[in-house]
Amino acid sequence: MPDRSDDSASVPSEGEGNVAGPSQGGGKRGMWESRYQERDLSQFFWYRADAPPELKKLMESEQRPASGAAIDLGCGPGVMTVYLAQYLRPAVGVDIAHAAVAKAKRLAEEQESPARFLVVEAPDLPFRSGSAGLIFDRGCLQAIPRSSWRKYFSEVDRLLQPGGQLWLYCSAPTSARLLTRRGLRTLAGRVLGRKQVALGETIARHLPRSMETVEMEDRRFETPSGRTRALIYGLFRKR
Repeated sequence: MPDRSDDSASVPSEGEGNVAGPSQGGGKRGMWESRYQERDLSQFFWYRADAPPELKKLMESEQRPASGAAIDLGCGPGVMTVYLAQYLRPAVGVDIAHAAVAKAKRLAEEQESPARFLVVEAPDLPFRSGSAGLIFDRGCLQAIPRSSWRKYFSEVDRLLQPGGQLWLYCSAPTSARLLTRRGLRTLAGRVLGRKQVALGETIARHLPRSMETVEMEDRRFETPSGRTRALIYGLFRKR
């Protein structure tokens, strides 16, 4: 049976820690606010109305975390947070966009789920150290600048209790358009003779020594616009 214990001490109250205040409209947050306000969820190629098979396999097995909070990074409309709330309490979804969190809260109310939601910009995560049994990330890490990946994994390491797990989907374009920031960086690297590091290898390099790899798979998928992206699925456990 799912663990229905409720440890509210791991969840900050409104305004505590790094919980974001009202939207300021510009930059990265402004971009996501606009997308959630102007688009139907079906227009996001990554949107799905059910949990990924790898997550279902974990949560329905004896390998799922026995205790601790579930934290859903980049929760979007809250589908996965609501799913995780069946197994771990508290289940908390965080997202950079107020509009996404508003959709997530409505979903939780409609489904009478105890899932909670906060506006937070990763990798700054306002939760108590050692409070998480599971951190779920389906697309958050890839939206964080590589220069901040060390901090991201440091925060994951801080939050996970011993035996806690990080479930990760991270994708990246297999090729970049030339007249983009990524494309210009790639071109400059080639000119300077730098070897391009694969996505999986980059993740492995950032993984803290306290964490072990349970599963990691290198995949590819095609977006509706016809672009191919590399996808890493990983499950990592804190020793």
